[in-house]
Amino acid sequence: MTSSTFAFALILAPSLPAAALPASGAVDLVPMSHGAVFAQQDSATVHAAARRAQENFEAFREGNLIPQTRPRGAGGGCDEVVGRFCLTSSGMDDEAEFPPPPEEPVGIGLARSELLRDLAGFHEQIPGDAWILGQRVYYLLERRAFREAQALAEGCVLAETWWCDALLGYALHEAGRWVEAEAAFALAIDAMPAEVRREWLHPGALLDRDGRNWFDGLPGDEQARVRGLLRLLSDPLYFVDGNDRWTAHLSRLVLLRLLEDSANPFSLQWGQDLEEILLRFGWAQRWERARGQAMPRGLQDTRSMVGILDPAWRDFVPPGQILSEFPRVQDGEWWIGEGRPRTGHLAAYAPRFRMLESQIARFRRDDELLVVVAWDVPEEAPRRVTARTGADDDPFRSRFPTAEESAPPPGASLPTDLKGGLFLIPLGEEGSVHAPVVESAGTSGVLTARVPNRDQVASYETWSEYEGRAWRVRRGLPELPLADGSLQLSDPILLRDEEELPESLDEALDRVLPSVRVQPGETFVVAWEVYGVQEGRPAQVSIGIERSEQSLLRRLGEFFRVLEPPAPVVIRWEEGDPEEPGTVFRSIYLTLPELDDGNYDLFLEVGVAGEPPAVARRRIRVRPPN
Repeated sequence: MTSSTFAFALILAPSLPAAALPASGAVDLVPMSHGAVFAQQDSATVHAAARRAQENFEAFREGNLIPQTRPRGAGGGCDEVVGRFCLTSSGMDDEAEFPPPPEEPVGIGLARSELLRDLAGFHEQIPGDAWILGQRVYYLLERRAFREAQALAEGCVLAETWWCDALLGYALHEAGRWVEAEAAFALAIDAMPAEVRREWLHPGALLDRDGRNWFDGLPGDEQARVRGLLRLLSDPLYFVDGNDRWTAHLSRLVLLRLLEDSANPFSLQWGQDLEEILLRFGWAQRWERARGQAMPRGLQDTRSMVGILDPAWRDFVPPGQILSEFPRVQDGEWWIGEGRPRTGHLAAYAPRFRMLESQIARFRRDDELLVVVAWDVPEEAPRRVTARTGADDDPFRSRFPTAEESAPPPGASLPTDLKGGLFLIPLGEEGSVHAPVVESAGTSGVLTARVPNRDQVASYETWSEYEGRAWRVRRGLPELPLADGSLQLSDPILLRDEEELPESLDEALDRVLPSVRVQPGETFVVAWEVYGVQEGRPAQVSIGIERSEQSLLRRLGEFFRVLEPPAPVVIRWEEGDPEEPGTVFRSIYLTLPELDDGNYDLFLEVGVAGEPPAVARRRIRVRPPN
């Protein structure tokens, strides 16, 4: 049964009836001697001996783990069933404590070392055996011997050179060297057979059902564009060079080839359920045995090997609806960490990863965009992130401070090394290294940037390397069309309620709210700019609000320039003849009616007689006060 702690650990445990599980118990592992007498034996005999050694180790691992009692989630059942496995959540609270797995018994570590020595001897006999080489890399990385695994992959002499590069990419990814891992994987993809390349490049299990159906219906050139967009959007933090989510996916594809043809700790035959779990959530980092517990649907789990993934993973892959509508995705429409994730990934440089409250808006300046960003990092209790334990070359051992180093100042609620930056990345430029167009150092503020007027990704990020914490907001920033004789609108922007309304965007900047979260009954200011205003043409203005679930029909109406009257209309009025043609700034007080909690679209329509209105909208989140 596969169980998962979505906020802290994914637990994998078979859910087959006891009768369907292989018998378990302590199994003596008798390793072959390193450099055994295989010189006179053929490669098939050596290969078979290597497989027996690997099977014996996994049996030894299973039989020598101390049974533990681990909760299977708040409800005691499955949050999701995948074939023979059950995913169980212990909750989504980042501050919740989940019992850590016990340390691996010393005997298992010694047995792994013996296995590695035996595999090295077998490999000397048949250096062109891809399976033996792959197992050596796998178990070295399980032991966190990163340099040794990398050196082994670099010395690969297989006929399929692409598999050598893929193993190297896997080793580099696990070592936290994501830029180099991407380069190795790129070589592998270029050299692999066309059928394998198609399989590797298809998003597959990364996408939800709607996303897969939409992707599969696209023509080939459009699929290539969407793959690049998916890769760009899935990158957890642009502040960190390399795309660790992308190299994690490719590493899981390497693991799939390594694991599907070898013994596993579950003592189960490989199947589509294990493949799906691996590609969505990765493979276990630690193992334990759970004591027998009654399971859903009348099943009885008497052995239950449990695999535990890295803690604090997040679903960085955008859902199909976000991907298909990008770049028309606004603030508050894409939130990681809400609901039950479909995929999981740990950003090792920021195990505590949250969404950031912010507001981003576009305004036209000649043929460029003026982008306005407001943000506010929530105050939280400081927490030190300690280095992982492992081999001396563990890349994360020195990434975070040790327990002996000085703690944050008394009373500090945010890390002192917090840095922030606005990334504006044109679509189609999904490289592995990006630079912010403007940087900031505070926990809140408003900044502006002028950039080319084209479709792009906007990502405002704040990151503390010291504490391993990050906050992020990511959305689309579509091109704002130039006026062609018809009216055009900027994004509406929300401002603080003050005694007087601002008369220009410059006056409004220090009042921009750092969030699109509002409360029922709250009064705030909505401001916007209108472009293409002409003398002698009075305009009709409407502001309305609707549930976000209704927005798809409205978007279609906007696309075809056919709009139903907004309902309900908060306010409607007629603008007189403008004092000056061109660009007009407007603002208005707005009091939010008593609405149920949820996501709403605030939409603005401005039109003149005989023409369809210009439409702009902003997603808001109606929430009661904390």
